[in-house]
Amino acid sequence: MAPRGAPRGDGGQTAIVLATAATVVAVSPVFFVTAQAVEIGEDLRLTAADLGVAVAVFFGVTALSTAVLGRVVQRLGVHRGLLGTMTMTMFGLLCVAAAHSSLELDGALLVAGIGNGAVHPTANGLLASRREGRPGRA
Repeated sequence: MAPRGAPRGDGGQTAIVLATAATVVAVSPVFFVTAQAVEIGEDLRLTAADLGVAVAVFFGVTALSTAVLGRVVQRLGVHRGLLGTMTMTMFGLLCVAAAHSSLELDGALLVAGIGNGAVHPTANGLLASRREGRPGRA
């Protein structure tokens, strides 16, 4: 039986594409920040230690929130979970863009980390809803 809110129809390729895209988008805020660290470092007075704290906040919040958010996604369904994941990620990216200090950057990555924490159970739910006979291919 497919999880509540699972895509109807073939569910095969669409589920794989959605799960992959959601996972890539949800982790993008931390990669954008680290890729632009040299450029934004002067504006935010960002040291290497500050950057490390920001990345640790992102992945720490992800690790701490995934189990709780997994239960929320199971209760609400994968479609709402996907919408919530992308909304939190978008809001986190907007907060990163608006950050004026390393503390604000930490807060922005905290928000984005919640979106990343929700994407894993959502993507797993999407992949579990596949109707094809080769689940390992996903």
